[in-house]
Amino acid sequence: MGRLRYVRIVMPAGDWTANGLLGVLNAGDKPAQPVVHEAAAMTDLPGVDAAAVAWQWKGAAGEYVRFVNYYIHQVNYLRHILGEPYRVVFAPKSGVLMAVESASGVTGAIEMTPYRTTVEWEESILAAFEKGYVKIELPAPTTINRAGRVEIYADPGDGVTPLRTIPTLPWIHAMRQQAMNFVKVCRGEMAPPCTAAEAVEDLRVAREYIRLREGV
Repeated sequence: MGRLRYVRIVMPAGDWTANGLLGVLNAGDKPAQPVVHEAAAMTDLPGVDAAAVAWQWKGAAGEYVRFVNYYIHQVNYLRHILGEPYRVVFAPKSGVLMAVESASGVTGAIEMTPYRTTVEWEESILAAFEKGYVKIELPAPTTINRAGRVEIYADPGDGVTPLRTIPTLPWIHAMRQQAMNFVKVCRGEMAPPCTAAEAVEDLRVAREYIRLREGV
C-alpha cells in the first residue's frame, strides 16, 4: 500500500469495563488505595531549574500523572504502529490532541476524549498509507471474549479494483491473554512484548507533551 503517511488514534472516555468485572469474586475487602508520588521526575529534566519552577510543576505534575494513567497505552501503541521514535510537535491547552512527527517524518496524532460515550467503548486506530489504510477498532479493555475489528483497504489505482478486507478475528479475552503472556515471560517462554526501555520512552514522550501543553 505504499509509504506510511499518517497514524491517528482516537481515545474517547467511555465504559471501559463493559460489564467485564461483573463476575469478579471477592471477600468484601476494601480496594487498596493507590500511592501517587510527587512528580520529581518532572523537575529533573535537562534544562529545568527545579527551584525556579517548583510552584508551576505542582499543577503540571498532576496533569502528568493523569495523562500517564489514562493515555500511556496509546503513547506506546503509536510508536508501535510508526515503527520508530517520535517527538511531540503540537499540544494545545485543551488537552484534546497530541500531534507528533516520527523520526522519518510521518505525522501522527492522539485525540484524547474529543467526545465521551457512557455505555460504549470507541477506541480506534487509523494507519493511512499512500494507497490505502488499516483501521483498527478495539473492544473495551476488560470485556470478556470479544474480538476487535480490523479493516484493510487497498487501492492500487491504474484501473485495478480497490479491495476492502474485514477478517473474522478469534474470540480472545485481552486481559486473559495479557496474563498468559506474563506467565510465559516469567517462564522464559517468550520475550516481553514491551521492554522497560520502551516504558521509559513512553514516559519521556509524556513529559514532552505536558511541558509543551503547559508551557513550562
